[in-house]
Amino acid sequence: MSSFYSNPNNHVPEVTPSDDWGDDGNHPQKGALPPRRHSGEIALIIPEQAGIRIGVRDFPPERPEADVETKFTVQEIGAVAIRLEKTLPRPSRIIAVENSSPAILPAIQTRHPRGEGRDWGVSRTSGLRWLVGGGCGVACVVIAAMSLMPVMRKRQDAGEKSIYSSIIVEEAEPVEGIEFTEELVRAEGRARAIFKHYATATDVDQFVKIVRSGEGIRETLLDNWRPLGLDRNWEPADDAAWSVVSSESIRTGLLEGYLPDYSRYAAYFIIENGRLHMDWEATAAYSSASYADLEAGNGDASVIRGLIGKGAFHTTEFPETEYRSLSLTSPEGLHTIWIYARKGTAVDDVLAELFDVGDILEKPLNQKHLVTLSLRRPDGNARANQWLVGEMLHIGWLVP
Repeated sequence: MSSFYSNPNNHVPEVTPSDDWGDDGNHPQKGALPPRRHSGEIALIIPEQAGIRIGVRDFPPERPEADVETKFTVQEIGAVAIRLEKTLPRPSRIIAVENSSPAILPAIQTRHPRGEGRDWGVSRTSGLRWLVGGGCGVACVVIAAMSLMPVMRKRQDAGEKSIYSSIIVEEAEPVEGIEFTEELVRAEGRARAIFKHYATATDVDQFVKIVRSGEGIRETLLDNWRPLGLDRNWEPADDAAWSVVSSESIRTGLLEGYLPDYSRYAAYFIIENGRLHMDWEATAAYSSASYADLEAGNGDASVIRGLIGKGAFHTTEFPETEYRSLSLTSPEGLHTIWIYARKGTAVDDVLAELFDVGDILEKPLNQKHLVTLSLRRPDGNARANQWLVGEMLHIGWLVP
């Protein structure tokens, strides 16, 4: 048997088919291995072949080719220096290019190659035909409507009325007194100056000309007015509120704020004879009788100002079936009297609008309203603090 590769370190001689070992099968050393050789007995055989460089190194594409002759490596094999040959040049990069044939586009086919348009009823009318047809239809409708107008006019002239003939357009009536309301809105500055003059006055003559009907109520002022004792440099604060109240019977301006002693004031103003005046009676909540006298059943009750509320105090003189029970409290809240209005009268109708919402629902009992009314003493054995409402002068403290 012959070995294809020759190994210098192999201790066994080559074997060929023609070798004659002279072995008949009975030799005493049959099957024994030949003696082992030592490393010193083996002659170093250097093959007459080029060395093979071990390892592969890739160079980046942008790196220039290096000088291979000056940069080869030396390896030692068996303590003998072997100079390797030059490394083979790096093969150039091969870019594979596939052969491609031009795409073959399909032939242009008709929309319905198999006749679906004929079989399934696809419309063959173009958009232009639809546009022309629609325009003709609109024109026909307009012409028909115009031709029917003379017929409709003849029917209306004959006596037939359309459904719109019953509509009546009402013109809004001009609001009377709107100029007074606008004048009051712009009169805040004058109102502040008037109230400052009144609040810092020390004598009636200093403000009698700027109050409403000043000369007519001079005697009332002398009997009931008292100076407020404010410094002459005092004036209403910037946060004093100015509002305008307009109703069917009267239009008034209201200036509300606080005095230096933190007591609240509410000054009423009205325009008379083209000038702005302060209503002293409404501002001072003047009453012709004091509430102390009214509690005792005395005094002139012709003009009484106070806060009216719903009551629930009935006696045999004022049964619930015949009278409405109400309470009247003084402006400072220190005194309260009971007042009654006979049901079914004009006074009771006005009071019902203040407190009653309906036959079942009613407004809260603690709701108060500013009123000016006239009282009279009842007949019989009524208590001293029970009075009858004679006349409702005004809802509020400023009387027209």
